[in-house]
Amino acid sequence: MKGRILGVDHIGLSGLNIFKNKPFFNTFQYDKIFSESNLGIFDEIKPFLSTEIPIHDAMFLKNKNGVSIEMVDYHKNNLNPGRYNVIIEWSSELFQEKFTSNDDDKIGKSLNDKLGNIKKSKIPQSNIPFYFQKGSNHGITSIVLEVTNMQKSLSLWQEIFNFEIESGGNHSFNSLVLSSPISNWNLKLILIENDKLLKSEACLDSLGWNCISLITTDIESEIKLLKQRSDIECGLPYFFKIGGKKYKLLFIKGFDAEIIELIQPIESYE
Repeated sequence: MKGRILGVDHIGLSGLNIFKNKPFFNTFQYDKIFSESNLGIFDEIKPFLSTEIPIHDAMFLKNKNGVSIEMVDYHKNNLNPGRYNVIIEWSSELFQEKFTSNDDDKIGKSLNDKLGNIKKSKIPQSNIPFYFQKGSNHGITSIVLEVTNMQKSLSLWQEIFNFEIESGGNHSFNSLVLSSPISNWNLKLILIENDKLLKSEACLDSLGWNCISLITTDIESEIKLLKQRSDIECGLPYFFKIGGKKYKLLFIKGFDAEIIELIQPIESYE
C-alpha cells in the first residue's frame, strides 16, 4: 500500500538572521504569507535538533508556481549543512557575477551532465548555495539529494511518498516527480548516488536547505508504513498551530539522515 501524500508543502531553510534573505527571494516572486516569532520547541522536535533550543522564529514564502519556502531562525546553527540542494529556474540569469564553475562540484557536474546548463551560486546575504537553471519563471522547481544507495532511497521515496521516476534514470542518477493538481505542490526530486558520501548528522538547525515538507491526508497510516523500515528514524506526531492554521506534524530521518516532515491539515485542534 502506498502512502497518502498529496504534494509538497515547502522546503525548510535555516540560518542565523535568515529573514534577511527575503529580498533575494522577492526577486523570484516569492511573497511572504506569514511570519511568527518566539515559537516554542515541542518535545517531539528535540530529537531532530543538534542542541537544546528554547524558541525559534519562522517566515513562510510562497511562489504561485515554485516550491514554497519556510525560513526558520533557531538563533543557533549546527555547522553541518542541510542535506538538500535546490534548483531555481528563472528566465533571466540574475546575479551572473556570482555564478561559479562546476568543475570541482560533483553535484553540479552531475546536474550539468544530465540536465544541461546548470550553474551554482550562493544567496548573497547568507552564503547558502543554490543551483540555477535558465527556463520559465518558476522559482524553486527541483530539490537535489545525494544518497549512498540508490535502490534503498528509491524504495523510500517511491513506496512511501508516492514519487515516480522520470525516464532516463539509472543506478547513479534519478529524477523523480511528485505530481499535484496544485502547481506549487509539485516537486521534482533528483537523487544522485555517491557511495563515498559521509553521512553528516544533519538537523533542523543545520545551516541551509535541511527539510522537505510533504502534505498527507493521514499521518497515522504513514507511520504504519514507516515502521516497517528499520533504518528510518520516525519521530512522534504532534499538533501545532501556525499562520492561523492547525496541523498534525511528524518528522522523519531517511536512509542518509535527510529530514522529511509530514503535514496533515486538521479541522479541530485540542
